[in-house]
Amino acid sequence: MYYLNKMLEYNKENGIIINKYIRKTIQKQIRIHNKYIYRYDRVTQAIEWIEDNFYLTTGNLMKIELLPTQKWWYELMLGYDMVDEKGVQVNLINEIFLNLGRGSGKSSLMATRVLNWMILGGQYGGESLVIAYDNTQARHVFDQVRNQTEASDTLRVYNENKIFKSTKQGLEFTSFKTTFKKQTNDTLRAQGGNSSLNIFDEVHTYGEDITESVNKGSRQKQDNWQSIYITSGGLKRDGLYDKLVERFKSEEEFYNDRSFGLLYMLENHEQVKDKKNWTMALPLIGNVPKWSGVIEEYELAQGDPALQNKFLAFNMGLPMQDTAYYFTPQDTKLTDFNLSVFNKNRTYVGIDLSLIGDLTAVSFVCELEGKTYSHTLTFSVRSQYEQLDTEQQELWTEFVDRGELILLDTEYINVNDLIPYINDFRSKTGC
Repeated sequence: MYYLNKMLEYNKENGIIINKYIRKTIQKQIRIHNKYIYRYDRVTQAIEWIEDNFYLTTGNLMKIELLPTQKWWYELMLGYDMVDEKGVQVNLINEIFLNLGRGSGKSSLMATRVLNWMILGGQYGGESLVIAYDNTQARHVFDQVRNQTEASDTLRVYNENKIFKSTKQGLEFTSFKTTFKKQTNDTLRAQGGNSSLNIFDEVHTYGEDITESVNKGSRQKQDNWQSIYITSGGLKRDGLYDKLVERFKSEEEFYNDRSFGLLYMLENHEQVKDKKNWTMALPLIGNVPKWSGVIEEYELAQGDPALQNKFLAFNMGLPMQDTAYYFTPQDTKLTDFNLSVFNKNRTYVGIDLSLIGDLTAVSFVCELEGKTYSHTLTFSVRSQYEQLDTEQQELWTEFVDRGELILLDTEYINVNDLIPYINDFRSKTGC
C-alpha cells in the first residue's frame, strides 16, 4: 500500500479532506491487501513509464507528473493479482468507478491508462474501447490518446516507424496487435464484444445501461479485463449514473473484492459553504482545476438556483435534479446599491449569450465586506422587439426606458457587440 500511504501524507500536508466514501475505499483496500498478491512492481513501472514518456497536450507542452492521489488510483487499478480457478495469476480488479469533479484531468489520466495497456499490458491481440454517449464525446478521450503520438518522443518514433499507427478502426500498436477504438452508447453494438479494457466516459449522460453488455463479453472471453466508469456527476436522474452511485455506496459492493469505487463528492449540500470541504469532491484542486476557477463559478452562481444546481452536480459530485439552494432567500434578496462597490474591486464577468430568439445577459459580480453585488446588462435585437405582440412590446418598452434592456440594431447578437458595453461599465465604475 505504498501509494496509499503517499497519498495520505500528501492530503495531510495540503489540507485535503477525505469523505466517508473514500475512507470506505481505503478500508476496502486494506482488507484486499491482506488477501491478495500486491504488485508494487507493476504499479511503479506504469507510473515511471507514464512520467518518462507522456506529455500534457493542452497548455504548456511538458511531461506529465502524476500527483500522489493519481498514483494511488493506479495502485487500485493495477496493484493486485489473484489466482483464478485455472491456476492462472490475473489482475484482481475488474471495475473502477471514478466520480470526480470536472476539470480534474480524468480524460488525460484515462489516455495514459489506455497507452500503458496497449504497450506494456501484454495483451497480445487485445482490444480497448472508449464508450461514450455520442461520437463527439467518445472522440475526447480517443483524441487525447492520439495526440500523444505527436507530443511523446517515444510514440512519435513508434508512429514514424509504423509501430504505433492510426487505422480505419482506431489506433494500433503493431508489436502486440493491440487496438484502441471508440464506440457510442449502443447496447446492440456492444453485444458479443471481446475487449480487455473499457473506458466508459461521462456515464452521467447515459440513460440505458450498456456496461453489462460490454462487461459480459470481456468477462467470458478475457482472463484479464477491466472497465473504468468516469464521470463528473450530472443532472440526469434514474439513469446509469444513479445506478452506479447506489451500487458503489452499498455494503454489498464493499465486500466485492474485484471492484473499487472512488466517489469524490460532498456528503451533503451544506458542506459547499465551507471551501475547505471542496477538496472532498476535487482532491487535486490547486493543480487541476485551479482554485480561482472553481471560486469564480461558485460566486457567479449566487442568487441563481439553476447555476447552483449545476455547480453542486458537476463540481461537487452530488446527484442533482431539483433546485437546491446553498444560499438562503435572505442571502439572495435583491436590494439597490451604489455601483461604487465595483470601484477598484476584483470583478467577475459572466455572459449568457443568445445569438437570436432570447435575451442575452452580461453580469458583473464582486464581493465587498462579505456581501456579494451583481449588476446585469440585458440585450436583445430590435427586430425581435418589433415582432412582439402589443402587450409584450409595451412591457419591453418599460425596460428599455429604464435602461434595463438594450436593443441592438443587428440581425443577431455577436459577443463583439457586447465589448463596448463591458468597457463602458469598467470605465464608469473603475473595476
